Amino acid sequence: MSKPVRTTAPTEDLIESMGEVAVTLHSSFTALLSAAVRLAEAGQDGEAKRLLDLAKVIRQAEETVRSHNKDARAGRIVKLNLH
Repeated sequence: MSKPVRTTAPTEDLIESMGEVAVTLHSSFTALLSAAVRLAEAGQDGEAKRLLDLAKVIRQAEETVRSHNKDARAGRIVKLNLH
């Protein structure tokens, strides 16, 4: 009796989901930048700075997801437990 073949290659569903996550992160990044500008215009610089800091983290997460997605599309194994 042979063992079932187990693939470790990323599935198309995973690749598609990662792309959707990247798009969502980008939308969040854009919305936070917009909100930060409005707060700064209203004189709430402290709040605006906190939103900018959060936007930077989200941008980094987007870049990481896009990098992993690129690797997954190339058939590389994606280590999701690093983050």
